Order: sequence, then structure tokens, then C-alpha cells
Amino acid sequence: MVAKIAGIDVGRRGVAMMGWTQRQRRVLGIGLLVLLAGYGVWWAGHRRFIPINGWGEIQREDQLADRLDPNVAGRADLAALPVLGLSRAGKIVEYREEYVRRHPERVAFEREEDLLKVEGIGVGTLEQLRPYLVFPGRNE
Repeated sequence: MVAKIAGIDVGRRGVAMMGWTQRQRRVLGIGLLVLLAGYGVWWAGHRRFIPINGWGEIQREDQLADRLDPNVAGRADLAALPVLGLSRAGKIVEYREEYVRRHPERVAFEREEDLLKVEGIGVGTLEQLRPYLVFPGRNE
């Protein structure tokens, strides 16, 4: 039984019908479930991609060079490291540029512990970065 209240068809449960048949609602629901399932499969296969910058360039962590020298690596290369994002990579580059501007004859990061001077880099982050970094004068 369908009643009409204020010009709107209302079903027996009091839910507005709005012109959709039961079959149309079922097909729409199944279609949405298929889209969500497809998106879930896509996401599961692509979650290892790491955004490099705001323009959509991406790099996979398994495509990184063996080790990076933070004295010469760019922001995008540093951001590709698993524990660094764009913000902390930018802070490393800013610190390095400021340090080299004040001390042109030296490098900013001679050893791992020098990274602790960068805002946002703590002991835990440094421990996670060790396998990905190389410093001048070290044969690793």
C-alpha cells in the first residue's frame, strides 16, 4: 500500500519512495558494492607507492638507490625514504642549505648524529634512517 503525504509517495514503512523501484535500488546497491570492492583491490596493490611532491610524481621505496647522502640528496629523494615525509625532508634540506651558507668549507652532516640537529628528527627516527644513509668519508 502506497500513501501520498504532501505530494510524496510513502511506502508502508513510512520511507519515501522517490520514484525508485525495489529492483532499481537493489541494482544500485550491487553496483556500489562492486565499485567499492574494485577500489579495495586496487588500493591493496598500490599502497607501497610513496608520494614525492604535490604534483603527483611517485616513486616506490624499492626503487630507491642503496643509500643517500643527506649532504647532496634532494627533498624528493629524502622524502622517498620510508620514515621521512615531505615536511621532514624539507627541514633537512633547509638546515643543510643554512649550514652550508654559514660554513661554506664544511658539510652539514658529517655523521649520523648530526641529523639530530634538524627539527623533527629524533633518536628513533635516526635509528630507522641508518640503513638508508651514507656519510662522507665512510666506506659502507
